[in-house]
Amino acid sequence: MASNLTFFGRFLETNPGWLLYRMIHLDFTRSMTVVKYGWGHAIETNHVDDMGMATLEVLTTINGATATLISRERYGAEHSEMRSYPRDDRFPVGCVVKLFKDREPC
Repeated sequence: MASNLTFFGRFLETNPGWLLYRMIHLDFTRSMTVVKYGWGHAIETNHVDDMGMATLEVLTTINGATATLISRERYGAEHSEMRSYPRDDRFPVGCVVKLFKDREPC
């Protein structure tokens, strides 16, 4: 049976036992969900651009300074699988990113 869940929804289903679940709205178009586990955190970011396209990215972090991007999904009328997106080239799935600009990785 096919699931309508996002990657993050499936991640939470297959990784139960979280310690804390928190959703944070950064502004009208951006939000993030942070789930704390004993091993670290899983983070889903959601950004809706001015054309109505939603980009969901899922990251995992153990130390809170750097995270690994493990998934990216896009939804909306303007989304096209054939189109290239600058963010995909700059931050491909699998890359390690700093969570805070002014903080050194552990």
